[in-house]
Amino acid sequence: MIWFSLCDRFEKKIHDLELTRMVSLQMAPQIRLVQNSNNLMAEKIQSTIVNTIPLWKNQIVLALGISHLNQAMKAQREVSNMTNELLLKNGRNFEDGNNRNSKRIRKRNCRYRHN
Repeated sequence: MIWFSLCDRFEKKIHDLELTRMVSLQMAPQIRLVQNSNNLMAEKIQSTIVNTIPLWKNQIVLALGISHLNQAMKAQREVSNMTNELLLKNGRNFEDGNNRNSKRIRKRNCRYRHN
């Protein structure tokens, strides 16, 4: 009876070990699938680091360059506008001064003629 009990326990142990072996064998493809997924994810991350991030950096540099160019163009436009306004004012002042001087000269010439 003791032998029977020992044999029975031994058979159950063998059965448990066989179940564990089967579970392990069934888990192997799942583990490989997870490993492959991890490898793919690592490759995608590597691709992002190598390609995408530098591309973003380049785009940011280009955007900043365009922004600085727009600011410089705006400043240049304002300087040109101010220069044009000053030239127009100087031209008007010159014209007004010439007109006043011409009138004064004519008045003087008229006085000399009448005398």
